[in-house]
Amino acid sequence: MKNGKHIRKLLTVGAFFLVLSMGKKISYAGSTETTVYVDAAAATGGNGSSSKPYASIQTALDSLEEGAGGKVLLRAGTYKEKVTMKKNGSKETPITIAPYNGETVIINGQGSNGVLFHLNGKSNIVIDQLEFCNMQGTTSGVAIAIMGVGKEDNITIKNCEIYEINAKNPANCNADAISIRAANGKSSNINILNNHIHDCETGWSEAVVLNGYVDGAVIKGNKIEHIGNIGIDIAGHYGVYKDSAYDQARNVLIADNVIDDCVSPNCVSSAGIYCDGGRNVTIENNIVTNSQVGIGIGCEEADRGYPVTDIIINNNAVYNTSYAAFDIGGYSSKSGTVQQVVVTNNTFYTNNSNNSAIHFTKLKDAHFERNLIATPKRTIMSLDVNQSNISNVTFKDNLFSTAYRLISEVTLYISGVSGNAPFVGYIKDAKYLTLSEIQVTQAYDTNTGYGYQSSIKEPEAGAGDTEDKDERPSHDEDQTPGEDQKPETEKLTLLFDAFEEGKILNSISQADFILNATAKKTMEVIKGEYKAADGTRFTSKLRLNGAGSMTTRNIQFTASKDKTIISFYAANTSTTGAIQLINETGEIVRSVAIGTAIKQYTFENLAAGNYYLVADGGNMTAYSVSLSW
Repeated sequence: MKNGKHIRKLLTVGAFFLVLSMGKKISYAGSTETTVYVDAAAATGGNGSSSKPYASIQTALDSLEEGAGGKVLLRAGTYKEKVTMKKNGSKETPITIAPYNGETVIINGQGSNGVLFHLNGKSNIVIDQLEFCNMQGTTSGVAIAIMGVGKEDNITIKNCEIYEINAKNPANCNADAISIRAANGKSSNINILNNHIHDCETGWSEAVVLNGYVDGAVIKGNKIEHIGNIGIDIAGHYGVYKDSAYDQARNVLIADNVIDDCVSPNCVSSAGIYCDGGRNVTIENNIVTNSQVGIGIGCEEADRGYPVTDIIINNNAVYNTSYAAFDIGGYSSKSGTVQQVVVTNNTFYTNNSNNSAIHFTKLKDAHFERNLIATPKRTIMSLDVNQSNISNVTFKDNLFSTAYRLISEVTLYISGVSGNAPFVGYIKDAKYLTLSEIQVTQAYDTNTGYGYQSSIKEPEAGAGDTEDKDERPSHDEDQTPGEDQKPETEKLTLLFDAFEEGKILNSISQADFILNATAKKTMEVIKGEYKAADGTRFTSKLRLNGAGSMTTRNIQFTASKDKTIISFYAANTSTTGAIQLINETGEIVRSVAIGTAIKQYTFENLAAGNYYLVADGGNMTAYSVSLSW
């Protein structure tokens, strides 16, 4: 895959005092934290207090004491400046740059190249809830929103929005949203959490890249979309760090990210998630969609005796890819080797009939188990022409799906396989399904805020090859238990992702719930990104479009047992209105006023029976409904 160069506080019970000078100092039994304020609209010459804030972020950061940490709180506005860190925080009290009281703060690069926020080898820094935008890389300089160059430790970038970080000419310019390129020493404890990175034309670069001597990082809970090349890249062997043994980003967790539309104008194989030369990387619980490649594990440069190794890829969903869902192995005979890879419990689906779901190149010692691998073509997997580059690749209990069902047909079309194929066990252990037997849908995980589910529909009786049908493994180890294994508490959740966006004009059902509407009294499913007050995230909502009743504009469900609990997330753009629960006799058994914020509401101890959740006035929107008993 050719993608070019990569470029607590301990609050002791007791008295505290406030001192206003160059900002606000809060003393807690032996520790002192400084808080300074910044307002882009303030006059110059301020002292950093809330009443006389600084006019620039740089001035505020420079006012902090080395190693003491503190908070830099930014008032709402657009800051047209580039910032360079010159002081370190401490592990106990990092330097935190964040908006005052959640206000909207934009740091705007004004279309320039260079670095918008430079970490500059400093440590113990938190960047929280800021927007970074409007940078443009040129042939004379890359554009980067947030950058580290090595020696950074204990860095957290969270809840930020980064967009319009672009390469002026994608063919020969580059841009990165977040780049930790550790050339000057080890960078560690890098945390990139819950950010939204979108609409960046990155040229040959990436939305997020770790390169050189990065040792220890977590990239988790981010939404990355509409990127002009790679979404997340863990890179190595580009000569960033002087010692080849450490010129690899390593010990990285990539988890719970949602990545969409990573498509390069320069090549056909840019990936949502790419490990290119890194090592000791775990990739799990991610969703990658609508990209050229879903997940790629490679080594474009020669590995100089330090291969890409110890890679775990678990429980990811990859679908609607145009080149390959999974691409694994060194790029060419001159590139490095990929080895020691474990691939389990993933869904890989490519929608391009001209390419395989998985493409193998320079690889050894890899194991595939309990994956669902699907393509609309006969070619499930394709190999590099030189099969001697591929060895000891084992398969166990995977599900393969193609446009064809017979095992004999499918195995003939595993591209590049000869009589001495380097694969072990793929014919004996594989089960084959048609595409119509697979459903891949996004679901919601209350722990991570994201998730997916893959389900296998049983084939019709007598359809195709049914040998070993009763032994077919489930794709997900955490499948719903049988009747004799049901847990004491059961839960059923309705999300609106499964419905098409648009107006609902009649009754439709999903997961034992029924949405009732008519052509004159409609409801509407709207897709988007929504976050509740408790941090729960949603990718769709149901607008109720007015007052409801037992016959229309309601969410109908059955409580199968007494003491059922119903919980739902809802919001109301009006200042009045409630959501009511009506039983099958028409009695209003529960009612709660709904506020403007997205919050969870609960009705407990419901008797068994049929119920209708309806709006009583206001302008109500529901985000999810859950039953438990």
